[in-house]
Amino acid sequence: MRILIPWDGAQNPESIIRDLHYAGLPAQAHTLVLSLVHAFMPVPARAFVASNNDDAFDTMQDERGALEANRAKIILLRHFPDWYIEYEEIDAPAARSAGLIMQHARAWNADLIVIGSGRHTRSLTTAAARIADEAPCSVRIVHPRHQHPDAPLNVLLYVDGTAESLLMVEEFAARSFPRNTCIHLISIVDEREWNIERVHHMLDYFADHVRQEFPHIESQIRYGDPAEQILRYANHQEIDSIFVAAPESAVDTRIATAIQQQAESTVEIFKKHIGPNDERSGKQ
Repeated sequence: MRILIPWDGAQNPESIIRDLHYAGLPAQAHTLVLSLVHAFMPVPARAFVASNNDDAFDTMQDERGALEANRAKIILLRHFPDWYIEYEEIDAPAARSAGLIMQHARAWNADLIVIGSGRHTRSLTTAAARIADEAPCSVRIVHPRHQHPDAPLNVLLYVDGTAESLLMVEEFAARSFPRNTCIHLISIVDEREWNIERVHHMLDYFADHVRQEFPHIESQIRYGDPAEQILRYANHQEIDSIFVAAPESAVDTRIATAIQQQAESTVEIFKKHIGPNDERSGKQ
């Protein structure tokens, strides 16, 4: 697995590390820490240094970006010693950070982007929603909630019967989550749904598939707005992470966008992997 982690210096590395431990990621992975150089110097200091010596400003930026990226690499290696971790620095003003991150994800052929919550970062504040919507691969937006190592992990999978949902469940089942993880399979239907039995069959199918790896499964059909119902259920059940599949056409992204912007849990938006020479429909 190829994991890209954008780094702007404002994230709490321990919160990201804690979340990665509960993400079911492989013991061996190739990870790229992408250091957003432009984020590391406050605007007043940037203006002062630049007005006096552009070369000194560039040097300070590069040194600080490399220092922060190397710090992130050392922390990651301490927790994931079998990962191959490298870092790269890019000059990424906040307005361009999302586009540059996605450009690197496509060129580097990333399988997963792990991004700290935009509520607590500087240059990633406005980037998370766009990355979640337009990235060529799956995106995990970290809101670490799991605080008790001995307690079962609570994971919610939103399934809607699409091909993307099936692929998401298959990939999820292949991950290395703790055996006692409690899986919550949720489907949301319109109150006018005429064939509710079809939805029950779909949930039973997914439950049987997941139960081969994780015996603790709860499934439920809820009615109403999908994003609202998922968020309400996640808060009530203290869900640690939410998995939702993005439609391949990228036309209806409202559900995933609303969930990742409002959830108190980590949200992973699954996308069928797109290589560097492919395009997602509707996106350039």
